[in-house]
Amino acid sequence: MNLRYRENSSISDHLNEFQGLLDQLSGMGIKFDDEVMGLWLLNTLPKSWEVFRVSITNSASNGVISFQMAKSGALNEEMRRKTHDSSFQAKYQRPI
Repeated sequence: MNLRYRENSSISDHLNEFQGLLDQLSGMGIKFDDEVMGLWLLNTLPKSWEVFRVSITNSASNGVISFQMAKSGALNEEMRRKTHDSSFQAKYQRPI
């Protein structure tokens, strides 16, 4: 329950670890509603992902965030950040 995403690590690795925990809990007969899993996943993200969390929560129809919505949103956000970081570096890095 205390799983946290580590900054600058792969979100895919984090999602795999999260899914592994869900699988273990499921194997023990513990099941969660889809919305609870989505909210739990969002809660594992650090403060630097706060804008993403607010954005995805506000864009959810009827305020319901599915697990799949949270997963795909996190993957898209990681891609956006990588693209932004690489374009920023290309624009502002100057050769010595």
